[in-house]
Amino acid sequence: MIVMTRRIGESLVIETASGERIEITIQDAQANRVRIVALASKDVNIFREEELEEPLSYAV
Repeated sequence: MIVMTRRIGESLVIETASGERIEITIQDAQANRVRIVALASKDVNIFREEELEEPLSYAV
């Protein structure tokens, strides 16, 4: 797991083992809500965690 700080307009890029890149940009932040934009190829599925049947588990 990684924890990082980003400001509005800043991005982070996730690169998979196969070379696929996913760019996440902070669009807006207010109180306890953050709006993000995810940019990825059409064959990459992006879900909210609560939509998944099995939640992600993190090794810490």
